Formats: sequence, C-alpha cells, structure tokens
Amino acid sequence: MALGAATPAPANFAGVATAGRLRTDASGSIQTPALAVVSSSAYNIGESPNPHRWGDFSQTVVDPNDDMTFWTFQEYCNSANSWGVQRFNLRPHRRNSH
Repeated sequence: MALGAATPAPANFAGVATAGRLRTDASGSIQTPALAVVSSSAYNIGESPNPHRWGDFSQTVVDPNDDMTFWTFQEYCNSANSWGVQRFNLRPHRRNSH
C-alpha cells in the first residue's frame, strides 16, 4: 500500500509526505511518513466566494507496466502563493528475499 499526501500545518508550509505498508508489516500499521517536499513558501490565497481548493490534483496509482510501482502526484507550495504538482515513484522496498 502506498500513500501520498499534502502536509500543511500551522507551523509548516504545504509540502508532500509519503508512506507505505508492505505485506510483511504488522496488520493495521503503516510505515512512518517521509517528507518528500518541504516547502519554504506560504500559500495564502482565499478568494471569496470561490476559495481555491487544495487537493484537486492529488492522486496515487499503480504502474500498469509492472503492477508493483506506485506513483503519487501531489500539490505543494512551490513559491509564495503559488502551487505546483510533483510526481513521486513509490516502489516498495523488499525487506527479505522471500
């Protein structure tokens, strides 16, 4: 399982985190998220009555070429009051040879 998500918080700007779970991990668990993008800029656009919606360009999919590689496409703040989308390869790492 793979997860890609935006990471906005009161003390952080909108970046990207990824996490996953291998079949050998404990049931009901997920690995500790890793920061894939740490933004250094704020996104503070709030036009009324149509505020900008964050997450419209967020998606995680399985690569049809190998059915093993995950790709996640996530929004992040790429400069002051601007956003971009980056893609990330989330191929699972095997912990043993079984």
